[in-house]
Amino acid sequence: MEKKFNETELREELNAFQLDQLVVFGLSCAERMIPNYKRFTRECRWGDPDILRNGLDLTWNWLTTGTISEKEVKKMLATCEAQTPDTDDFDTILVSSALDAANSVSAVLELILSNRCDSAIEIAIYGRDTVDMYIQESEGMDPQDAQLENKIWLHPLMQRELKSQRSAISLIKQGIAIKDAESIWKRHDVGSLGF
Repeated sequence: MEKKFNETELREELNAFQLDQLVVFGLSCAERMIPNYKRFTRECRWGDPDILRNGLDLTWNWLTTGTISEKEVKKMLATCEAQTPDTDDFDTILVSSALDAANSVSAVLELILSNRCDSAIEIAIYGRDTVDMYIQESEGMDPQDAQLENKIWLHPLMQRELKSQRSAISLIKQGIAIKDAESIWKRHDVGSLGF
């Protein structure tokens, strides 16, 4: 059983990370959200997951080569931000997860520019919130239920997301090589929502 998400503990762990480690952690979370975005685009015929993929690929490439221009990151950031859906424009359970996916890719790119731990934490929160919202909606949970948070925490999708985040932190602390991180986390076939 995974512990509940704790932003304070996460901050303590990530504060010890170097920029490349923060970016790998952010990528590990963002990659799991891309299949959710793809599902949204298929259902709603809006958005281009290839653009988000390009943003992630640019970031993986930066980790491998160590070279990227600020101009290139800013251009990709603007392109990815244009793929962010307005939740008021869509009537689907998937719009929040698509929003979180696009925001997570943007946050990974912003992380390269800012070198701020807060951006990596934000990406982890997007990952958690995506699963949280989907569980509530798909299971028809009552927002007034006193046990709501525990039910969400115990749900298999949330347990898997929490485990994925903690596993990534552990592997990064152990010094996982970029090529190994890429082979584990790049291009998930199944997203954090199980499809």
